[in-house]
Amino acid sequence: MSPRFRTVLACVLAAVAVSACAHVDRRGGSLVAPTPQSSAPAVGPVVPPTLRAEPLWTAPFVAAPEVAGQVFVGVVAAPDGSRAVAAVDDTGHSRWSVPLQREPSRFAVTRVGDRDVVVVLDTAADRTSASAYEAASGDRLWGPTDVPGAWVGPGLVLAGPSGRVALDAGSGRVAVREEPGARVLQEHDGTVVLERDGRLLAVDAATGVERWSPAALVAPDRLGGTGAEPRYRAEPGDDAVLFVEWTVGTPGAPRALGYSAHDVRTGALVGDVPHGGAAARAMVDRTTGVTLLFGPTADTLVTAVDGESRRTLWRRPAGQEPVRFTFAAGGVAYGTVGARTVAVDERTGEIRGGGRWRLPVAAVRSGVTLVPVADPSGRDRFLAFRRG
Repeated sequence: MSPRFRTVLACVLAAVAVSACAHVDRRGGSLVAPTPQSSAPAVGPVVPPTLRAEPLWTAPFVAAPEVAGQVFVGVVAAPDGSRAVAAVDDTGHSRWSVPLQREPSRFAVTRVGDRDVVVVLDTAADRTSASAYEAASGDRLWGPTDVPGAWVGPGLVLAGPSGRVALDAGSGRVAVREEPGARVLQEHDGTVVLERDGRLLAVDAATGVERWSPAALVAPDRLGGTGAEPRYRAEPGDDAVLFVEWTVGTPGAPRALGYSAHDVRTGALVGDVPHGGAAARAMVDRTTGVTLLFGPTADTLVTAVDGESRRTLWRRPAGQEPVRFTFAAGGVAYGTVGARTVAVDERTGEIRGGGRWRLPVAAVRSGVTLVPVADPSGRDRFLAFRRG
């Protein structure tokens, strides 16, 4: 970190301390950390080359936030040690906050119709309750409502005493419960993926109506004629993508022939994963719709797929140092290759910058992006930068 950037950073962090109570005001509107009056550019290895180097403001989050519409949502800590879920807009102003009772309380970002919604799961000594808030205004949509377990994911999937359940973000009610012959696997923006009698399908969380049937899962062309059947493959990646393992043989001794990625909402094929599929990951750029498929092994094919046409934009071998993407926004995917950090153009696969800078963690459509930067004590703070 350059001395000039360190000076700017110190001023920003001082502003955070002065405004430490701003985030607990649910009326919103307080500037969480104004930009210091300095013309010194934030040069050095801290900021990716795709962002402008001058910091705008510092977010008060204690961990990487998520994006809900046009606001950043994350957990903040007050001086008295209490915590809250708070929303901050792209100008650095707090919009609303909701206090948390205790750890391991958490939140999830989802969509209900055309609204961005934040579901807060608050865990007390012997119960978990849920409430939903409109992301833009902080208006409560429902709750608090007791729910039958803690969050386990992907999506709004909870671990109940009798198995996993999926929550309907529009009402707070349990949409689907596990029962004999049926497993709750994954949820995304109101679509719940189930395995029923050994077959994969999806239902609408609000109505229970089938979204897609087992017939919607089409195998990649190279597996045509093999008679392979789809099996769910759990993957802690993007919950908008469903990974499928195509197998032959008996249920007790299946043999995998290949893997593929599918759109959770429709079941449509997103991309073939011919190599390294057992450990493949997916990442979706919410601002462009581009899906990136990648994996940790050298034989993995790194693939970018257009969100609307499902056309493969580019595909190439991962190589001896496979890229591990961690974040994507504005047409740029960020990740690591070995010890280097890289910024990759999603539509061409070209590297737009490399170095040892910190990877961004969240960005809204306006281009304002949060990057973790260590303060003098070594603790990460989330600085806002504008896209270059």
